[in-house]
Amino acid sequence: MTPRRPLVVTFYSYKGGVGRSVLAANAALGLARTGRTVLWDMDFEAPGLHRLPDLQPSAAFQAGFFDWLTQWQADQYAMPDAAQLAKFMKLIYTTGFSNLEVLPAHGPSANPADLYIGIDWHAMLRAKARATATLFHTLLHHMHAQGVAHVLLDSRTGLTDVGSLLIGVLPDVTVLVGGYGAQNMAGLGHVRKALTALTSHEQGQHPMRAAFQLAPLQLLTVASPIPDGNPAELAAARELWAKAMGCKLSSLIEVPYDPALPLSERLLINSPQSKVAPQYEKLVAELQGIADRQRADFDQAQAALTERLADFDEDPRQLGKRGGRMTQGDRFEAKVAQLLRLLGYQVQAETVVDGNRVDL
Repeated sequence: MTPRRPLVVTFYSYKGGVGRSVLAANAALGLARTGRTVLWDMDFEAPGLHRLPDLQPSAAFQAGFFDWLTQWQADQYAMPDAAQLAKFMKLIYTTGFSNLEVLPAHGPSANPADLYIGIDWHAMLRAKARATATLFHTLLHHMHAQGVAHVLLDSRTGLTDVGSLLIGVLPDVTVLVGGYGAQNMAGLGHVRKALTALTSHEQGQHPMRAAFQLAPLQLLTVASPIPDGNPAELAAARELWAKAMGCKLSSLIEVPYDPALPLSERLLINSPQSKVAPQYEKLVAELQGIADRQRADFDQAQAALTERLADFDEDPRQLGKRGGRMTQGDRFEAKVAQLLRLLGYQVQAETVVDGNRVDL
């Protein structure tokens, strides 16, 4: 079984201007009520979460994830050691809210364009795609080991290689955010259709998700910002949205337009008088429910594994006495095969690698 990791949620929009980053920040603040939550700026081409008024750091910081990632690439994609993981965690800064922290893309004085151009994205996401995915999973597992319960990724708009990593390979949940305009609905609907193949084991897991033993991807859709208007026009727009997204209107979370938000970019989830707060709360409730189920499923699987491993005893005199299949006469290879199966691996007695026959 893979190590436990935080709930990972990616916020994605096909077009900009739909309030994706502010939505992610409000969701992070809501989830922070139940555990340590990190809002990770992965909008590589237009980062800036650290500039939101309510997400200002409690103390000065100098660097961000760009800087760390640049060094990782310079180190030839080697998996980070303890010192490098500690340096990574120091990039995360605290905010004025309890349990809410931010992992910025860069330091306040950095030139994000220079940092972005300095990273060999083609190598990372093509030739070294497996190493890159392993890196991010390693970082996520380490964050959980440090007490992080939720990680929310703010992804870039449009169709990009890094976007595929962030919305299809890494998360447990992808939140698709868009408006009722034709460009938004057509583009976001296309992305949702592509991601649907990852939402069940029956349709086939993405090889990267399968390699890291992730559960099927879960998708949530959010329409934002939606202005008050003619009820008939809004009803027609919602029907077009449902058709474009291929989902029921009952699953739609609709964030109304608030004229104060484009100017202030404030986090309003804790402001009951705001008309956007109830919709933010609805999204948080959905995400918290997924987190609770994920935790329960992991605990159940861990308990089942522990029970099955109890059947495997190193003392040959005890083998087979607890209902397991192992017997005292089993060969060493059979014992190893049984243990590997208990750990969730598939085991073949013999296979062919580069034309050579290899046992077990």
